[in-house]
Amino acid sequence: MKALLRTFAVGISCATAIILLAQDALPVRRRPLPTVSEYKSQSSTARSQVGAELLPRSQVAHFFTPLQDQYYVVEVAVYPLGRSVHLKRGNFRLRPDGKAVKAQNPHAIATFLTKTAPPAPGMETTSRRSESIGIRRETGRPTEIFTEQRRGVGISSGHYWTHEDRERMYSELSSLELPEGSTAEPVSGYLYFSIKNKGPAKTMELIYRDAAENVTLRLR
Repeated sequence: MKALLRTFAVGISCATAIILLAQDALPVRRRPLPTVSEYKSQSSTARSQVGAELLPRSQVAHFFTPLQDQYYVVEVAVYPLGRSVHLKRGNFRLRPDGKAVKAQNPHAIATFLTKTAPPAPGMETTSRRSESIGIRRETGRPTEIFTEQRRGVGISSGHYWTHEDRERMYSELSSLELPEGSTAEPVSGYLYFSIKNKGPAKTMELIYRDAAENVTLRLR
C-alpha cells in the first residue's frame, strides 16, 4: 500500500511538472490595461477607445520568433463603448514616415522567416569536405548548415529551420495577436508590420478604422 501511495505521489509530481513546463512554453496573451489612458498613445471613435504602443526592439528580442530586424510590433488595446465592435487585422495600418503598411498574418510571417532568417548568434556550425553537416543544439533556435561547393573556391552557407520551428513561431505570434471578431469587452494584443526601410523612422502613426470612421495614433 505504501509503495502504491509513493508511486501515485511521484506520478502527481511528474504530471504537475509537465503542466508547469507546458505553461512556461506557451505565450501568455497580455490583458488590456485598466484604462486606455495608460497607453502611450490613445484616441477614440463613436464606438470605441483605442490605445497603442510601439514595442522597443529590446523587448521584441525576447520573442522566440526573430522579428526585431524585419517587423515592427505594436501593442493595441480596444475598449468598446457600450456595444460590440468587430475587429480584424485589416482595420489597422502602420504609417512609418508617411508610407502605410498592412498588419501581417502570423502564418505568413512564420513561413517567410523560416526561409530567410539567420540562426541565432553563437550557434555551433561545422563543415567537412564533400559533405553537408548541420549540428542542432537544444538552444531553442535552429542551427546553420554549411555545404562545401564541389566547383569553385570556398564554402557556401544556407539556413535551415524545421517544421517545428515554424509551428512554434506561428503559435507564438497568433496567440499574442490582437484577437479578431466581435467583442463587447476590452481586448488587447500585438500586431506585426513589415519594416520596409532599414533606417529608423522619423515618424510613426497607427491608423485604426472603426466602421466608417478613421483615427490616427501617433506612436512614440
